[in-house]
Amino acid sequence: MTVMIQQGFEETQRAQVAAIYVAAFERKLTPLFNTTDIAVHMVAAELDPACCFTAADAVGRVLGVAGFQHGGQSFVNFSASALMREFGWLSGALRYGMTLLFDRKPHKDELQMDGIAVHNDARGMGVGTQLITALEAFAVQHGYQGVRLDVVDTNPRARRLYERLGFVAQHTATYPFLRFIGFTAITTMVKAL
Repeated sequence: MTVMIQQGFEETQRAQVAAIYVAAFERKLTPLFNTTDIAVHMVAAELDPACCFTAADAVGRVLGVAGFQHGGQSFVNFSASALMREFGWLSGALRYGMTLLFDRKPHKDELQMDGIAVHNDARGMGVGTQLITALEAFAVQHGYQGVRLDVVDTNPRARRLYERLGFVAQHTATYPFLRFIGFTAITTMVKAL
């Protein structure tokens, strides 16, 4: 299968990108939005195509996405106002506070990944590796010295991929109170470029 990697996505692909991203982070996002459908709707509205690379097949079906932070922008930009419109002012404000738990501030010299997700049908085809390779090229082109990402303790498959690609664990932070969303620790990994 031919896989094409590009920065951003076509507007017609927005819903596909959101669905793949939500599927990958469903345990983290569903408690925030109550249902998968609401999560896809909210994520789709908040995506910044300038801050991602997508993988698609020859007919434009999205196979994967890798988000990042660059130039003060993030791939998914949840706003308090959007959450309050959807859930009311109190519930929206509380949900916005929860999103801040997942906010990662980039280091000046490192490109911060905002998540990588591959469609179930495309797993094992090298899509994730190709997306990370595109991120690394972007980082070099923009003068970054490395790529930084976070991986949760309940995703050993992703961690093995990152290690195979040269990422090294820097530190692990534990969050026992986040067990209800599917993890209790986050490891920050960096690949020097």
